[in-house]
Amino acid sequence: MSQDGIVLVASVSIFNDDKVLIIKENKPTAIDKWNFPSGHVSCRKR
Repeated sequence: MSQDGIVLVASVSIFNDDKVLIIKENKPTAIDKWNFPSGHVSCRKR
């Protein structure tokens, strides 16, 4: 990610009774690792 502009990063924890939602990563740098759902949005300066 670039340092120019604004980057918003968020993660969520979803619980249902005794269960927790996690995902298995498929990115080359984190393949087969488990994580909470998350993502980012970038806004570049004009």
